[in-house]
This record gives sequence, C-alpha cells and structure tokens, in this order.
Amino acid sequence: LAIGALVVAVVALAVRPAPAVGAPTTDGEPAVHTITVTASGSVTLVPDVARITVGVTVTKSTVKAVRAAASASMSEVIAAVTAMGIAERDIRTTSIDLSPQYSTGSTPKITGYRMSQQLQVTVRDLDKAGDVIDTAAAKGANEVNGLWFEVDDPSTAMDEARAAAIARARTSAGAMAAAAGVQLGEVVSISES
Repeated sequence: LAIGALVVAVVALAVRPAPAVGAPTTDGEPAVHTITVTASGSVTLVPDVARITVGVTVTKSTVKAVRAAASASMSEVIAAVTAMGIAERDIRTTSIDLSPQYSTGSTPKITGYRMSQQLQVTVRDLDKAGDVIDTAAAKGANEVNGLWFEVDDPSTAMDEARAAAIARARTSAGAMAAAAGVQLGEVVSISES
C-alpha cells in the first residue's frame, strides 16, 4: 500500500522579450509579460502507522450507572492496549456521547441511557494492528469503527513533491519561452492547491 502526496504548483514567470524598434516602453523598461504554467509533483510513500478506532457502547438505567460501566470497559481496553506496548501518547479519546433511551408508546418516557466512547489508537508497529483490535475487543470494545494506514509525518514528502512540481513548471515554462523566442526572468508568483 502506498500513499501519494500531490502538489499542484501554478508558477507565473516573467519573460523578457527583446524590445522591438519603436516599441513603447514604460520608464525605459520593456513591458513585462508572463508565462503561467501548472505542474504537479508526487512522492509515493509506504505507510508507517496504522490508526484504529474502537469503541465501547453501554446502555444502563441511570446516567451514573452508564458512565461507570462505559468508563470501566474503556479503562480495561486502554490498559490492555498499553500493555501491548502502545504509548499513552498514541491513545486518545475521539468522542463521548450520552443519549437517553425512550420507551415506545403514546407517551415516550426515558427508560435509560446509552453512552458511547470512541478511542483512536495509533499503532507504530504495523504487524500489531490486528492484535490491537483483537485485544480491545476481548477487553470490552464492542465497536470497531475504522482501520487505516498512513504516514505519520508526511511533511518531508510534501516538500519533495512541491520541489518536483516547481521543477516541472520551470521546465515547461522554459520550453514555452524558447518556442516564443523570449527569455525567462524571475518567478512572479507560485500558488499551491
């Protein structure tokens, strides 16, 4: 599995045409023109982390009871995952939801409460990803809401992709300038999308 970083650079470069005899100038300088090109650069990376979202959902008759039960289950899940070597900084709560449960009938009445807690675990040893899910489920997680692979810090790759996009843009602008019989000047602007 590979992840690609894509950067599109729009580069506007000034061109300096040779002044024509009798061509109007501004302040003694020939008119500045630009060539605008669009280029992309990409870098393919192998993921180095897995992100797993697991959850605990509990229903009880009171808020106090549902909070205690959900907290106890989630504490067991966290303890088990931490015992597998997952650092505390790689475990974070992503959501906690408490909602009333109603009876059916003509006059709905609150009959209890449901609490859901979601936890995201970052696994840095990809071989442990399946084991983390199995362990969390064995310790009380009754929801698995996602497993995905990504690069933990893609900033260096994004910089490489940007540099590749700008190099391609310069090459393209150079070819256009040569075909038009003009010379490239300095970069006027660069934008990224």
